Amino acid sequence: MNDDLCGPVLRLCDRVASRHTEGRLLDTARRVAERLADGRLRIAVGGRMNAGKSTLVNALIGRRIAPTDNTECTLVVTRYHPSHLDRVTVRSRSGAAREVRMGPRGGLPVEPGGLGWEPEDIEWVDVEFSGSTPAGCLLVDTPGLDSPNHGDEASLAALRDADATFFVMPHPGGEDAKAFAEIRRGTGTSWAAATGRIGVISQIDWMPEDSGDDPWPDARRVAATYTAKLRDEVTEVIPVAGLLAETALGGDFTEDDAEALGRLARHDLDELDEALYDADNFLGWDKGPLAEAARARLFRMLGVYGLRLCAEFCAAGPRSPAEILDHLRERSGVDRLIERIEVALAPRTDWLRAVSALARLTEAALADPRGGWLLDTVEELGRRPAFVRAELREALREMEAGRPRLPAEDIEALRRLATRPHPAEALGLPPGATRDELARAAGREVSRWRRVEQDPALPPRLRRTARTAMELCHGHHPDVRR
Repeated sequence: MNDDLCGPVLRLCDRVASRHTEGRLLDTARRVAERLADGRLRIAVGGRMNAGKSTLVNALIGRRIAPTDNTECTLVVTRYHPSHLDRVTVRSRSGAAREVRMGPRGGLPVEPGGLGWEPEDIEWVDVEFSGSTPAGCLLVDTPGLDSPNHGDEASLAALRDADATFFVMPHPGGEDAKAFAEIRRGTGTSWAAATGRIGVISQIDWMPEDSGDDPWPDARRVAATYTAKLRDEVTEVIPVAGLLAETALGGDFTEDDAEALGRLARHDLDELDEALYDADNFLGWDKGPLAEAARARLFRMLGVYGLRLCAEFCAAGPRSPAEILDHLRERSGVDRLIERIEVALAPRTDWLRAVSALARLTEAALADPRGGWLLDTVEELGRRPAFVRAELREALREMEAGRPRLPAEDIEALRRLATRPHPAEALGLPPGATRDELARAAGREVSRWRRVEQDPALPPRLRRTARTAMELCHGHHPDVRR
């Protein structure tokens, strides 16, 4: 079933505009309304400096237009819009906007001063590009949270403002958990907030101590460990070899590159193995079969791990560019992330966008002394059956995935509440049930969910869900004693 969730929020924005002629409430309502009218899921990519955020963005875009390097390249919040044209527009913090000359690949300009303002004076940059993204989503690239070139607030604001978040971690640890806590501040504690957050372990080729080892067993083990550790923050942690994904899904790899890899594969294995020990060995391998420029190009696209993979793949005989790219895509792990966008996030677009919009309105109302009425209205809106059912559906998906567990009969009772708008069916009765039967059934269900809500051993999110289920049972039959 699909409840209309964004429509009521848009109407609430109209009410704000009718009551306020200036100030933060009006500005927020206008921005929220613009976002909701756009209709696309907005995914922000965050993480620490040099975590591989822009490389992942390029992979999902299918073009190398987000700047990447060993030093920090993303200095401002940058929004990538699939479009029918290529255009870059910069918006300053004063509200002014200007179109600027694109970079050589159609993305951000690379020359100094190309954005027209200093990074600290820019609110965001919009990059429209002719192409597509998974499920047509809009991708937001953010500066590193620990960058010395700016405060973290712009990145955190963009991450909180998004409908969903990919948090990129080269090596997950305590600092990442702190970052999740910062992101969570201002997004609420609903199931939707966690549903829209996915962790991404990047640069998995650095994991084995021996550079010749296959990194995937370690990557999968670390991903499983941190999926469990961060279960209240993310739905899943997914390992991705970002550089391989960027090359596999981009359009830069050529016949000449495939032929160069073939020459590497046919070279003396001992010499090749020594050259692929690390980046310096390969880039300085002047006695090998490739010229310096060819080595630098392949290394930029594949890294040492990708070069080794391709050399092994091409050792059995010539491979076409398409075969090599298919192999790289399979070994990158990016298809799991794309599947999560298309299967787990896209069907929830309306819900994620509505919850994100309400969080922004709530934040603005809390910061404005005139916002009391809006807080009350947002709370009232959140109690409407359509919103309650949507929240219960999110909780149900998590429980069915085993995070956390409830007895099967409780999960079935939650499924009825989440999917059946008719009160009798939602309470497990036939459609023709009498008023007295409805009251007794509602009372039983309230007792069920009160027991869950009062269990101190259960996580807070699950106890909140039980409280939400109780409220919906009361709504189905208001005569039930609270």
